[in-house]
Amino acid sequence: MNNEMSVAKKEVIVTGAEAEIKVFDEPLKKYRKKYVTEYLEKLNNHYCQIIEANNRDIVAIGEKYNELVDTYNELLAEHNKLSSSYIELQGEKASVAQALIDAQNTAKGIATMFGPNCETIVHDMTRHGHPILAIYHGSVT
Repeated sequence: MNNEMSVAKKEVIVTGAEAEIKVFDEPLKKYRKKYVTEYLEKLNNHYCQIIEANNRDIVAIGEKYNELVDTYNELLAEHNKLSSSYIELQGEKASVAQALIDAQNTAKGIATMFGPNCETIVHDMTRHGHPILAIYHGSVT
């Protein structure tokens, strides 16, 4: 056998300037190069359209993600503001509670100092109905 006989015939089809060269080991006996080239170009166009559609979807998803991040950041800022307000409110409640405890201790001291004929009462004036928190020598009245 000579070298020319052992080399298989190869047919090359170029689908475009940007596309890579396609090499077919078998000769395309049944198909014309023109039809194969057109088919490959159609496939290339089809896949390019799919890629463009996917890219549009990715951009849309990215925009939605950015909207979610913005909403999250707004909610986080509101949460932080409410948390600081809550902490401030808890501090005020603690101050009121301490004042009421001090008032109870004072009322107890007055009742002890003046004896069993002296009634002392501590009301919570911050709540509706001004409930009684402490009463000492309540049998007087």
